[in-house]
Amino acid sequence: MKIDDNEGVSASSKHLVFAYYVTGHGFGHATRVVEVVRHLIAAGHDVHVITGAPDFRDSVS
Repeated sequence: MKIDDNEGVSASSKHLVFAYYVTGHGFGHATRVVEVVRHLIAAGHDVHVITGAPDFRDSVS
């Protein structure tokens, strides 16, 4: 996404790569991140997640 003073927020057509760290302390952070990661993947971006949260991979699938 980009922010342009004249146009507001618009989606980028660029393919982006994200590295995302999710703390394994509790499962609340991981459950919120799942939706963000799903959205980024659906938009065609690559997302690499590092986490100590149990079963995180199964949550995104």
